Formats: sequence, structure tokens, C-alpha cells
Amino acid sequence: MQQTTTMADNKKIKSLPFLFLFFSPQLFLLLSLLLVPASAHEAAASGTAPLAPEDYDPKNFQELNQEKVLGPHEKFGNPFGNKDDYQKQKLPEDIGTPLDDQIDDLLTVDAKKETVGNAAGLTESKVKAIKADGGLKVDAGGAAGGATAFQPAGLDDAAAGAAAKGKRAPDVHLVNPTGFNGKWELFTDNTGVCSMHAILLPKVNKVLMYDATIWRISKILLPNGQCRILDEKTGEKDCFAHSVLMDMTTAQLTPLELKTDTWCSSGGLTLEGNLVSTGGFQGGANTVRYLDTCPGCTWREYPTALAAPRWYATQAQMPDGKMIVVGGRDAHSYEFIPPEGQHNAAPIKFDFLTQTTDKDENNLYPFVYLSTDGNVFIFANNRAVLLNPNTNQIVKELPPLQGGHRNYPASGQSVLLPLKLHSGNQGNVAAEVLICGGSAHADSYTKAAENVFYAALQDCGRMRITDPNPVWKRDLMPSPRLMATVLQDGRVLVAGSNTNNGYIYDAMFPTELRAEKFSPPYLDPALEKFKPQIDPAATPEKLGFNQKIAMQFKVNQVEPVKQENIRVTMYVPAFTTHSVSMNMRLLDLGLEAVKPNGPGVYSIDVWTPPNTTIAPTGYYLLFVVNQGVPSEGIWVQIK
Repeated sequence: MQQTTTMADNKKIKSLPFLFLFFSPQLFLLLSLLLVPASAHEAAASGTAPLAPEDYDPKNFQELNQEKVLGPHEKFGNPFGNKDDYQKQKLPEDIGTPLDDQIDDLLTVDAKKETVGNAAGLTESKVKAIKADGGLKVDAGGAAGGATAFQPAGLDDAAAGAAAKGKRAPDVHLVNPTGFNGKWELFTDNTGVCSMHAILLPKVNKVLMYDATIWRISKILLPNGQCRILDEKTGEKDCFAHSVLMDMTTAQLTPLELKTDTWCSSGGLTLEGNLVSTGGFQGGANTVRYLDTCPGCTWREYPTALAAPRWYATQAQMPDGKMIVVGGRDAHSYEFIPPEGQHNAAPIKFDFLTQTTDKDENNLYPFVYLSTDGNVFIFANNRAVLLNPNTNQIVKELPPLQGGHRNYPASGQSVLLPLKLHSGNQGNVAAEVLICGGSAHADSYTKAAENVFYAALQDCGRMRITDPNPVWKRDLMPSPRLMATVLQDGRVLVAGSNTNNGYIYDAMFPTELRAEKFSPPYLDPALEKFKPQIDPAATPEKLGFNQKIAMQFKVNQVEPVKQENIRVTMYVPAFTTHSVSMNMRLLDLGLEAVKPNGPGVYSIDVWTPPNTTIAPTGYYLLFVVNQGVPSEGIWVQIK
């Protein structure tokens, strides 16, 4: 299954917020929050009830959303690609092993639905055509791109080998696979706002979701009759909330007022676990916003803090706690967020973004990661560099990733793969980046306006960016998957989606306000006995660097726990939007010892990360994983 989106002229079409997360038992790889349907919910008594559909005036609603803001509503054709598109692109020579000899092995038939699926994402008719044509050809391109699949085990060597041979890779992290494919739970039918941006906030068990403010409407009103004044002369008001806090247990909504437009903005968490949001649309483009996690806290907004307008920019945390903001539409520069209440005088020119733009851009929301050597990895379009954030010099130009365009609006996805740490003297830590999907066609989103929808690229490229001479390794994605965002209990949250010019509920694809949770295979009830339960009282909440700490967990399995089956991980909640997971990071900590400490109780000696380059200061979710089954996470702060 693949979802696509268009990004036509900004005066015509609202861009679709595609958020995905790639999640496996020990990788917890966040690529972001995917937007699809979910269930029924009643606002809790202490929350604010969303506005009912009958409270809208359809005439005014239609005029506002279709005429005043972004122009006439557009109807789109088939969003799942052109049926003959596969004939136009052959399998690139540098992708693994050709699949010609494995076509029969790939096929799996679903008798009930009478559909055929396989690791290359081919239909039965395509397979017949491939055989008749004498070789394998794959779909290329993407209607605004979009990765269609990910390797469930993180494309480690064993899984990547299976992918290169054209076979579905097993989940190598589950020691006792059961055949359980996961379970969907309809969580709420009204998130209040359509989730264009989302992040799990530390300590409070809530997800912050927000949309753009330009549509001046949502499905939840501001509390206590609040309204923001849009025009002092006419008295035009907006009484709707465009951001909410959603409780992950009760689905209770807390509406929050936004004054500046957050359309296609960026964000990240501070040392204290508070959100810093940057950029957006029009009057919001130069804005820095702050939202603390304290009860009753509201947005603080500084509309002139940034030196350059940042629309579709990317934000990442540096070792010293500063945050860098890179790129944006017509913003071929970067800057560091100033202290609260101050503003930057000028951005730092970055010719790399000028070089990687094209007529259709395709370098928006660049992929930005702090590498383990202190440099900043920046990927835009199909090229990457390592930038020294202290000298503002490019220290290395990396090889281009062949095959097409990878950034928005081509909408590929990327992740910094888990950082493997060791006990004691941890030495150098390798960093590897994975990029999947995108579009072989630079004009994907402009073609969408002509009802031409290209299929997305079906490959992944990975590169160890800390190697002296890094090279890309490319493999086909072995199975189609939908991704979303990890929660504290190991489930995955899925919310949002909007192809419309505003909040429209009678379109072919209505504005989506439902949310659901997915329990992956490792949460099979049959594996419950392997699930660790961390003892918070025996686990420190505050961590230092390069320290050996003791923690404790209990488990219900009868047989003794083996140290080789235990992992301890630390995960940073990512800011997710448009297939991008900003500031995401997963650390696989150095494990020294696992010792029995009573019936079903075990103590662990584990080493914390060595420094702020490996683990920037802030809040992390700490997990214990036993035989591929994760515990619930507990919040820890490292500084």
C-alpha cells in the first residue's frame, strides 16, 4: 500500500502531512506519524468538547476553504500510480542481486481478497509482464514521492541480504515469533485538529498535535470563548484551536491557542523536555515558539526571532544544546535558534542548498542528523555533506544517492540507524544513515495536477557516514509497510491526513480527524511472559555521561533470562511531519551484566552514553528488551 500527496503551487493546494515511523522490537526507529483513519471517542469531562459537524455553516465553510484561502477544490485521479509505469524503469545495476530468478518465490496469494503481493510490491499482472519481457523492472518515481516500505529489522546485514535476493526478511529480533501480525485499536474519532505535526512530550503521557492556522477552522474551539483577532479593521476573528494536547490514555483534548501560522514548520525538545517550534507560513515563517509541559502552560511566540523565513525547514539539536535550523523554501541558509526573546541578525549562507534545488525544489525538509563525530549530516535532493557546526565549514562532500530525488516534495524517508554503544571504554561510535523511497521524477507534484501519479521509488540507500570513504549501499525494500510513531507502551500512534484545501468532510478523501493505535507483533499476548517490567524505584531518573548505572526489572518467564537476549535502549521522541523525523535518535547501550536478584527479578549493569555528541542532553525513553519484546519505557534525563 502506498499513499501519495501533491504539492502544487502554494496558492492552490495544501501539502499533505505525511508522518511515518519505522518500528521494530529493538530499533524503535521513528520516521514519523502516518496519517490514516481511526475510532470513536467522547471528550473527557475535564477536557474541551470538539465542535460538532452540525455547528458549521456549510456555505461559509465552503467559501472560506475553497475561495478565500487556496482557490477552487481540485479532484485528483488514481493516487496509486500509473499501471504501465513499471515498463519505464529497469532495476538499477547497483541494487543488490537481480530478482529475475526469484519471481516465483516472491509471490504470496491472498485467496480471500484474490490479490497477489510480494517483496518487490508487484501485482500479478506485472509479474506476468515481467516474465514475458525477460527481466525484472520496478516502479519508479512518486506522486510527490513517498517511501512505500521499510525493512522491519532495520536493514541490518542479515535482513539486507534477504532483501537483495528479493525475499521477505524475517524479523530477526523476535526470538520467539508467533505469527501474530499485530492489532489495530480505534482510539478516537476526533483529534480536534488534523495532525500535520506531532511529538510525544516527556513526562506527561501526551502527544502534541498541530496543523496550520491559515484555514481558520478546525473541529475544536478555543476554551472560554477565546478568539484571536485576524483583522483589527474588520474585526474578523478565529475562535478555533489549531493545536491540541491529546492524552494517550483517555484521548482527552486540551486546545491551545496559536497566533502565528505553523504550516510546514519544524521543531524539537530542549534539555527540560519542552518544545521549541520554528518557522511556518507567512507571518509565522520567522517565528520561534515555546511550549512547556507544565499544567496550564500555553505557547510563547516570537515572530521576528529567525533571520530568514523558514518554511519546510529542518531542526536538529547540537552537542552544546543549541538547535540548528536548516533550509526552507527559498532559504538557502541555516541559523542557530537564538536565546528566548532575542533575534538573529543574519542567517549563514549555505550554497549546498542552492546547488541541490531544482525547478520543483525537491530539497525541502532536508534530512539532518548530528553525527557521532560532532559533524552535522545534511542530505538534500540526492546529495549529502558533513558540516562542522563550530566552524560553519563543509568538511566532507559525500557521494550522491543515485536513483532519484529523496526530499520533499519527493517525500522519501530517512533514519539515523541505532547507535551501538559498548561498556567501559566505548571508543569511536559508527553512525549509519538509511534513506528509503522518493521519486525518480523531479516533477512528481506538478504532474499530479495533471492527474499523472508516478509510483514511489522502492529502494533504500544506507551509508556509514563516519567511514573514511563512505559509499551508499542500495537494496530493494523487501515488503510494503505503513509507518507511524512509537508511544511509551510500545504501541504506535497513527493520526491525520488531509488532501483538501481546508477542513472538508464531503470530499473523496475527507479531512481525517480519527486516530488509532497499532500493537506490533512483539506485543502479542502470547509473548507477555517475556515482557520486562522496569522497576522505576531501582532505576535512576537522572543520568550522567559515561557512567555505569544499576537498574532492575522483573519478568514472568519461568526459564532464566540470558544476558545475550537483553538489550537496554534510549530513544529520543522525534518531531514528526511530512515523512521527516527531526532529531530522532536511538541508542543501544553498553550492557555489562545481567544478574538474578530474586524470583523473576534481575538487576542490570549498563553504561550510559559517553558524551553529548553521542547523546545530546535531554529526555529519553529508556526500554529493556528481552528476546525482542520491549518493556514499557520510562522517562530519564541525561545531562
